[in-house]
Amino acid sequence: MPFALPEPARHLAAPVEPAAGAGPLSRSRWLDAIGWTPAHRALSRGRRVGLVDRAVDPTSPLLPGGARVLRYRFAEDGLPERDGSPGDGQDHGTRSAAAILAVAPEAELHAFALPAAFRRGAGSPLALVVAICELARRGVDVICVNASSRRVAGFVNAHAAPEAAIDALRGHLAELDYYRAVGQLLATSIVDAPLIVAGTGNDSRPGIRLPASQPAASWGAVAVGALDREHAVSAYSHGGAHLVAPGDVALDDRGQPFRGTSAAAAITAGAAALWAGRLGLDGDRERLRAHLIAHARRDRVAGEPDSDDVGAGVVQVPPLP
Repeated sequence: MPFALPEPARHLAAPVEPAAGAGPLSRSRWLDAIGWTPAHRALSRGRRVGLVDRAVDPTSPLLPGGARVLRYRFAEDGLPERDGSPGDGQDHGTRSAAAILAVAPEAELHAFALPAAFRRGAGSPLALVVAICELARRGVDVICVNASSRRVAGFVNAHAAPEAAIDALRGHLAELDYYRAVGQLLATSIVDAPLIVAGTGNDSRPGIRLPASQPAASWGAVAVGALDREHAVSAYSHGGAHLVAPGDVALDDRGQPFRGTSAAAAITAGAAALWAGRLGLDGDRERLRAHLIAHARRDRVAGEPDSDDVGAGVVQVPPLP
């Protein structure tokens, strides 16, 4: 009998990107914002980065030449298997991979494609747990999770009936308990568990700053908010951030855009891989997390943002020796 992912279900959604603004930051400008130089490339050599998203197209021109990408998915029986599908060169997973490898181009990327149900806004948190456990077994330093719950948006939707808003709030609180339990499980059952990096979410609006969505709000994850091209907190970015990163970026010289807290999370995951390489960290996720937060730059955020919206500031790559 095929392995079935249990409830709770119908609440995790594929990443949603905000509407286009005035145009993305050029590749050179957003790399400069995190302190990256070509000399940082070597720090990613030998590191492994995990990605949980949609399928990645390993032949996409958005990925650096010679990129090492290993792909996984759920088989028909519900168990992980190697993925041999072509992927989609312009899809969200490919762009997440491109952002990670722009920062850590010599890292080995292990990409896990979520089930098709996630593209319809359905799926169980256990799918994420299985994907994370499989990537942890592969020995990755950090995992970028670019799929999140959107229940948190439901209970502040001005067009929702009160009953629907209450149901969404109850669902969000139930998810929070679920993810806390998952975090305890991962912390106690996986030796050298990788650091989880996730975007806070893209459903805020002017005057309404939502709290971080799951899984960014749990698991001891690093929750990442997004900055706009003027280095201010993006109107769509949720609060509850530990860090922020550019969230409206061009992935190549032709200006192929990637927008949202997913972009910010992917950039942060690449920076985390460089920190792991700089410090020689293998499985010490708490030390890795501490260095990411301690070296962030508040002075690189425009204006006077609320601490809950930016955390420690803009993620920075490690200083070179």
